[in-house]
Amino acid sequence: MLDQFQHSYISNSIEETKSWAHTFADFLYPGLTLGFQGNLGAGKTFIIQQLCKKLGYPGPIQSPTYTLVNEYPGPQLIYHLDFYRLDAHRNWEDLGMEHYLGNQEAIALVEWPDKSPYVLPYIHGYIEISHLGPESRAIKFTTGKRPWPR
Repeated sequence: MLDQFQHSYISNSIEETKSWAHTFADFLYPGLTLGFQGNLGAGKTFIIQQLCKKLGYPGPIQSPTYTLVNEYPGPQLIYHLDFYRLDAHRNWEDLGMEHYLGNQEAIALVEWPDKSPYVLPYIHGYIEISHLGPESRAIKFTTGKRPWPR
């Protein structure tokens, strides 16, 4: 089990961000739930696209802003969730989110996890992305309150 851990990285280009995501993907495995934070356009979806590609999903990857969840089958099942438009008071059970966030056979990648207090107990770690310039980003990974297994 991994206790509180933090890692920061400065990316100066799209290629460096892609490389960081591909390296980070090597540490992901089924049962993990990661939250992605950052302003609109910071690169949350781009990093998720790179993680999914590295994990073997060959198809298109788009943010599920209106559908809440996209499922990417492949060698590794991935759930991509986006809570940007989620009403924080909406009934969590009616949405069936436990299936996606508590699934031990999939990796769940959640954009805007702070939009719902119900998702926070499921988060193993956060990736926070900040603009530094047109192609430069600060990327910070921090473990969440839920223990990182293994």
